[in-house]
Amino acid sequence: MVISTLYVVIFSILSALSRGIITVIDRYQMGYRKSSVFTVNFFNNLLSMLLVTVVLIIMTMQHRLALNITPWLLVRIIIYASLVQAVAFGYSALFRQVTVMDSVLLSKLTDFVIPIAIFITTCYFNWHSYFISVVSTILVIGLFLLPARTNNSSTKILIKNFWLIGPFLILQAALSPVLVADIKTPEALITFTILTIYLRFLITLTAFLRQRHQANMIREQVGSRVMMLYGTRAVLTLVAQLTFTLATSSQTSSIAWVFLNMTSLFSIILSGFFLREKVDLKSFGVILTIIVLGIVSNFV
Repeated sequence: MVISTLYVVIFSILSALSRGIITVIDRYQMGYRKSSVFTVNFFNNLLSMLLVTVVLIIMTMQHRLALNITPWLLVRIIIYASLVQAVAFGYSALFRQVTVMDSVLLSKLTDFVIPIAIFITTCYFNWHSYFISVVSTILVIGLFLLPARTNNSSTKILIKNFWLIGPFLILQAALSPVLVADIKTPEALITFTILTIYLRFLITLTAFLRQRHQANMIREQVGSRVMMLYGTRAVLTLVAQLTFTLATSSQTSSIAWVFLNMTSLFSIILSGFFLREKVDLKSFGVILTIIVLGIVSNFV
């Protein structure tokens, strides 16, 4: 499916905004309520699965099944779903340890590698995008080397936690265009996304049941507020996953990643507003500079 640059930008921004809100919800669930990573991911995917089932029924009635299910397609869906869920598990674990701001800085350390990884899998390279990737990595590393941070014992913890998300973010960026490369229609992409959510549910179900079997499950009080959070997140997950798939399915997905990285800006602003987390001005300035440079570089 050929998607114009304009639509790639729109889909990327929608995905980034949705993921920004999801980030705040997850930080609240993990960092403040101290919920179980596996329990939260299970209920998140359960509600998302129920939601997409309605969409699948409507689509099937109108278009039948838009994908020709083959063994190779199933393998690709399994890989895609596994990568997405691995990133979700990684971030969930990360949010138990660090603030939204620190999680954003850690994810930015992958910017230097992602364009190279995309080039390896798609043979597409955008010099403007790569320039911003280099600059962003240098800025973040410089921020970590500031005296205010180097004297802080949490710096080693931050670097250690990078391995919870870094490798999976790079793999996800590199393999996403390849895994959906021959899916030609919007209906097919939506069906692919729905099947991905089903598989993500199975992954989290397995982890959830194993957790219960080991008697390590954290008992949670599930009130109306928590259920509202789960429901909101389920809708946002569907929007984020669909728009992400559409944006990264294009060969111009390097451009998409510039705007997908606006997730960080939305996350920081919303976490400061709703969670009252301290927003360090130097860190925020670095993130804002990276985003502005990325946007400008793609329109010159």
